[in-house]
Amino acid sequence: MIPTVALALVLAQTPAPPREHHEGWLHAAIAAHVVAQFADISTTQFALGTGRYREANPVLRPIMGGPIRMAIIKGTYATVTSYGLLKLHKTRPKTAFALAVLSTVATSYVAARNVRVVRRVTP
Repeated sequence: MIPTVALALVLAQTPAPPREHHEGWLHAAIAAHVVAQFADISTTQFALGTGRYREANPVLRPIMGGPIRMAIIKGTYATVTSYGLLKLHKTRPKTAFALAVLSTVATSYVAARNVRVVRRVTP
């Protein structure tokens, strides 16, 4: 949730760039995407550290080991998707921006949900 709010504030404060110079918007969206990914890593690690939770993502559950492996996997994912968004921007700028925002919103929701779940059970 916080990365989404941060992205909204950045976009609200940024003057609309000329049509041919909209890379700044994409860079802000990608930055928010990366922040959201690391918020997910930290909140997931906190939940797993309590010993009461397990990775909810069935695709990631079998490959997640300790915190270092999780950071490497999620950090690699954030890097590869950011690179892909930058490459996509060259041919489809609106699609790249929309995907970056969508990823930020979805991942922010996951991180916020992690916090809510831990708060509900942890004294």
